[in-house]
Amino acid sequence: MAIYPIDTLGLTGGSRAETTGERITSDPLAAFALNTGGEMVHGTNDLAEGLSRIERQTRVSYVLAFRPSGDPDGRFHSIVVKVDRKEARVQAKEGYLWMREEEVQERRIRGAFLEPSLFHELQVAMEPQFYLMPDGRQAVELALAVPEQSLSFHPRSDRLVARLDVGLTFRTSQDAVVDQFSRGAEILLPVEGIGESEDLTLLTRREIPPGDYEVVAVVSDSGSGQLGAVSSRIKVPSLTSDRIAMSSLVLYNPDSTRRRADLDAGIGDDAQLAVPEVRRIFHPGVSLVASSLVYHPRRDAESGEARVRVKGVILRGKDELQNLPTSLHVLTAKMPGDTLPLKIPITLANLEPGVYTLEIQALDEIASRGVIQHLDFVVR
Repeated sequence: MAIYPIDTLGLTGGSRAETTGERITSDPLAAFALNTGGEMVHGTNDLAEGLSRIERQTRVSYVLAFRPSGDPDGRFHSIVVKVDRKEARVQAKEGYLWMREEEVQERRIRGAFLEPSLFHELQVAMEPQFYLMPDGRQAVELALAVPEQSLSFHPRSDRLVARLDVGLTFRTSQDAVVDQFSRGAEILLPVEGIGESEDLTLLTRREIPPGDYEVVAVVSDSGSGQLGAVSSRIKVPSLTSDRIAMSSLVLYNPDSTRRRADLDAGIGDDAQLAVPEVRRIFHPGVSLVASSLVYHPRRDAESGEARVRVKGVILRGKDELQNLPTSLHVLTAKMPGDTLPLKIPITLANLEPGVYTLEIQALDEIASRGVIQHLDFVVR
């Protein structure tokens, strides 16, 4: 791509850059133009003429290609293009960086973090999960789903192996990076099991303070070189102990087959918190389970019990289509801790294809306060 910058300062008392012939050598914008085969418009108050000149120069262009001898060396090589027409002046890029294969892939990965929407050779989906760890610290678990059949598996003894590299960044609205990491994952599957699962789920746990973030995840298949990237805006809630709170809702089909790889040790030990269905796309008529954890219900001063009443509804837009049975969950005085597990059965028998929202309300009957969680899913 040729870059044609325009210096909108126009004519000034002093020159912004020294020139040699037609070339401007000290202005960064001019360097962009020179190195890409474009030209910088400068030193004029006639902006329209500058735009016209760019239009005339870019009306027709030619592509010359050649294959250099030898092997890539990671160095810059200059190019000079000459023609046999004496009156012609050729504008072409100054040269090329002959990158090695690993350097090309490194730049592609960097580009995927900058513009994730441009990299979808691997169709990556992402789902965040918020909860408290056993020691009371707040965690953000990210589940990344990659279509298993799009990965490059190679035989190793009686198994198939794929090598993935996964990177992740959390950025604030001020573009400050609060967390980033990269991991390598080796996926081993039995030969007879390939293709039985639609998605491979990659799990990682991060400790991120409450706030609003943009999360970018990049997955690279080392075998094929294919990339997939996804970005999402997430809000990390505050699960403080001064009020009732809930972990994120998890909705899944208990009969489906999903493989997963844990990028960090100890991820997904609690089945109540696992994220088996990242894409949340289900067939009509199936039976699902919604699970969550309720934190910090208040105990009655006399009985020592904590009581949480749970209601649920399936919405399509603002319309209530299906009310779920109300249930009462009790922490007795003999039960330690302040966490209540929830498992709610759901059937899609009467739902047509479309987009729906599951709403779960948990009411603390002792403290007369509650919390609501929402989760979208698709029936097709």
